[in-house]
Amino acid sequence: MRKRLMIIMLTILLPLAGCSSSNKEVAKPLTKETAVKATTSTSKGKQPAQSNSEMQKLELDHIILSLPKSWSIQNGLDSTSFQTNGKLIGGLDGLGFSDSIESLLPNQSTIIQKKKIADLSFKTYSVILQRDTTNGENAKEIHILYMLPEKKIAYDLHFDLAALNENDALNIAKTALMK
Repeated sequence: MRKRLMIIMLTILLPLAGCSSSNKEVAKPLTKETAVKATTSTSKGKQPAQSNSEMQKLELDHIILSLPKSWSIQNGLDSTSFQTNGKLIGGLDGLGFSDSIESLLPNQSTIIQKKKIADLSFKTYSVILQRDTTNGENAKEIHILYMLPEKKIAYDLHFDLAALNENDALNIAKTALMK
């Protein structure tokens, strides 16, 4: 009886143990050259055409974005973070929906600029804010809020402006597609 129980347990547990491994390749670190190539705007303010070899798709429950392939991505449930050279530069978080943009932003932050992004087919806002850091300095961030009231969700695409400039962040934001 004990032997039969062990066989049943191993039959159930061994396949489950195999499910936890990942064959996903980690992206190469961002270099200045690849960051410029992936996100630089043309003189007319439009994002240059990107080949599939320079960009990678990021898919969450209700949104798809194109990001530079050289960024490493760490996925959570309905969120993700972006890193270059092991340093966190931003992320994308699924949030509960609210009509108030201010309620979707991080606590203890001051809004510097807020504007609607008109280039997308769904309600999107760009918010630049300032936050106090633990070392007493002020950090500036850009938060692009994708509002999806019909799905009762909002997405917050955010970047540290010391790591990525506003124009590059907006170019990435404009690659968004809703599922």
